[in-house]
Amino acid sequence: MKKAKHCFLFLLASLFTISSFAQFLSFPGTRIGNYTGVQSVFFNPAQVADSRYSFDLNLFGINAGFGNNKASYSLSNVFSSFNSDDALNSLFSGDGRISGQLNVDVLGPSLQISLPKKSGIALTSRLRAQFSITDLDGKLAKTILNDLNNQINFPYTISSGHNMRINTNGWAEYGLTYGRVFLDEKNHLIKGAVTFKYLAGAGNSYIQVDQLSGTLTNNPSLPNSSIYLAPGSRGTIGLGISGNVGSFTPASLIKSTSTGFGADIGVSYEYRTKNSTKPYKFKLSLALLDLGSINYDRDLTSSGTYNMLVTGSPGFNLQSLQGVSFDNYKQVLSSSPYFTPSPNNNNTTLSVSLPTSLQVFGDLHLLSNLYLSAGTQIALSTSNKAENPFVYSTLMLTPRYEGKAIGLYLPVTYNTLTQLTMGATLRLGPLFVGSGSILSALLSNSRQADFNLGLHIGVLKKKKNKEQTEDAPKMQLNR
Repeated sequence: MKKAKHCFLFLLASLFTISSFAQFLSFPGTRIGNYTGVQSVFFNPAQVADSRYSFDLNLFGINAGFGNNKASYSLSNVFSSFNSDDALNSLFSGDGRISGQLNVDVLGPSLQISLPKKSGIALTSRLRAQFSITDLDGKLAKTILNDLNNQINFPYTISSGHNMRINTNGWAEYGLTYGRVFLDEKNHLIKGAVTFKYLAGAGNSYIQVDQLSGTLTNNPSLPNSSIYLAPGSRGTIGLGISGNVGSFTPASLIKSTSTGFGADIGVSYEYRTKNSTKPYKFKLSLALLDLGSINYDRDLTSSGTYNMLVTGSPGFNLQSLQGVSFDNYKQVLSSSPYFTPSPNNNNTTLSVSLPTSLQVFGDLHLLSNLYLSAGTQIALSTSNKAENPFVYSTLMLTPRYEGKAIGLYLPVTYNTLTQLTMGATLRLGPLFVGSGSILSALLSNSRQADFNLGLHIGVLKKKKNKEQTEDAPKMQLNR
C-alpha cells in the first residue's frame, strides 16, 4: 500500500509539471469512476476488459459547456448563459486577446459485453460539436461585427504574433472496441484495448488571421465614418466552409456524407491486494484518444486563403464586411486589390484531424468507498491549423465517494484560461447529473459553465474473493 501511495504522489507531482494550461473535460468526475459502465470506454478503451459489468447498455449521456478568458458567470445566470447572444456579448465585452470554446458531447446508444478470459467488446455511438475562438483581437472583432466607432480610440495598432482562429466542427462516431487482460499475476493486472471508429462529418468552417500587423483608422471629423485597415497593414486571411454548418442537429450529424476513420488506444495497470474484494488499491491508466481525420469536399465558392497587403489610401474598409454572411466573405476579399489568392485555393478536398489527446489518470483507493484520482489531458492537436478542432490541456483532481447505489464526485481543475474551477456530480444507481463548475459558480464566479447528465442500464458481476478462488482447488485435493 505504501508503494501505491508513493506512485500516486509521484504521478500527481508530474501532472502539475506537464500541465501548464487547461480547459474543462467531458463528463468530469464520472469518467474515472467504477460504475459508469460502457461510458468509461469513451475515455479509455481498456475499461472494456475485466469490467465490473457482465453487460452494460448506455441509453444516453450529454455534456455541454463553454469556457473563456473574459466573461464570468454566477449561479444565478449560469443557465441563461447558454443563450448564444448572451454568451457572445459577454465574451466580446473586454479588450485584448479573446479565447473561448463551446463543446457539446452526446453519448448515444452503446453496448458493452464481457467475454471469457477477462476480455470484452463494446459497440458505441457518439455525436460531437465544437465552436472555438482563439487569440482573437477584441477590438478588431467588434469593428467587423458592429459599427463601434465611438468605442475605440483611433488610431488603434494591431501587431499580433498570435494566429487568430474561429472554427466550428460537428461529427458523429461509431466505434467497435475489443480489449483483454494481458497480465494477471499476484498483485498486478495489466489490460489493454483499441477502438476503431467510423467517422461521419457534419460540417467544418473556419476563419484564420495570421501574423496581422496593421492600424485601424477613421476620419476624426466624421464620428460615424468607416473604419479602415490603414496602408501598410499586412497578414494572411483564410476562410473555409465544408459540409453543413448551418445547424448541427442530430439528424444532420447522422446523415452526413463526409467520412473518415479514427482510433482510440488504451492501457491500464492495477495494483491489487490478495485478500481484498475491492478491484484495486491503485490504478494507472493511459489512453491515446481521437487519432484519425475526416475528409470533406470544400465549398470553393466560399473557401480560400489570401495574402493581404494594403497599399492605397485610405485603406481597406472593414465595414464592407458588416452585414455580409460568412459564405459571401470570399466575394468581398476577391474583389479587393489588397488580397492575393494563395495557390491552394482550388483544392477540392480538406482533411480535418480529430482533437487528438493523451489521457493520463491515476486512481487511489483510500478506504471503504473513498477514492482520489488525479489526471491530465495533454493536447496533441493544437490550433495551428485553422480547420482542426482541438482540446486544451487539462489538470484535474477528483475526490469521490463511490458505492453501488450512490456516488458523489467533486472534480477540481486549475488552469490559466478559466482559473480554479470546482464542480460536483451526483450518481444515483445508473443515473448521474452534475457540472464541472457549479461549486465555483455557487461560491463566487466562474469563467466556465457546463452540465452533464446520463443514464445506463447494466448487470454487475458477482465479485469473488481472490484468495478463496486460488485456495479452492487445494481444498478439493485435500479431501
